[in-house]
Amino acid sequence: MNQMTTEFARPVVRRSSNLLLWAIVFFFVIAVIWAAVTNLDRTVRATGRVIPSSELQVISNPEGGIVQRILAKVGDTVARGAPLLTLDRTQMSGELGSGRATIGALELKIARLRAEIAGHEPRYPAVSDPALAAQLVVERALHTARLADLANAMAVADAP
Repeated sequence: MNQMTTEFARPVVRRSSNLLLWAIVFFFVIAVIWAAVTNLDRTVRATGRVIPSSELQVISNPEGGIVQRILAKVGDTVARGAPLLTLDRTQMSGELGSGRATIGALELKIARLRAEIAGHEPRYPAVSDPALAAQLVVERALHTARLADLANAMAVADAP
């Protein structure tokens, strides 16, 4: 009877172990196919050194950025002033636009402050950007409010 119980148990163990083995094989086959087909992007941060024949040179970019193309390869002879790589301009373009908007807003503020000092109406520069047009409305309202505050302060000072 003991022998009969073992005979019935063996096929169950055998089926489950075969199933587990095929599942593992299937997993590895899928993993190898995925690794062969998939292309992964990589981000690498590194410092670069170019070693010329005369002395060691360290290359750095104080603003940072994303390398778009590398123009010089290992072992290439590079002329002085020749570009070694090109950077992606997306980030710099955004910063340039932000800087221009800041300059425009500051020019409007300077025109308002100069007019307040001189005591006349401000002459604002022409604006074509919608964001600067909104800033122009703010500066005009601020100028009007500051003139009203000045008039109130003078009225209080003149009061007996």
